[in-house]
Amino acid sequence: MNYFPKRLENVVAPTDTRRRPDQRALENGDMKLAAAEKERLEVRQRAFRKYHESNGTHHQPRYFVPW
Repeated sequence: MNYFPKRLENVVAPTDTRRRPDQRALENGDMKLAAAEKERLEVRQRAFRKYHESNGTHHQPRYFVPW
């Protein structure tokens, strides 16, 4: 369902879910790797949010502009 051929690597957005390592591992049946990758991503997101909150800065999305 989420087939991701090499020819699409430079075509789709970096935020495309087919690029997520936890999704790839889950689809390949590797539950331990999927859980570890998901945890790694969540910890990184929490650290990013905590950094911005502590510095009083606001994150500006790189690829999307709010209406």
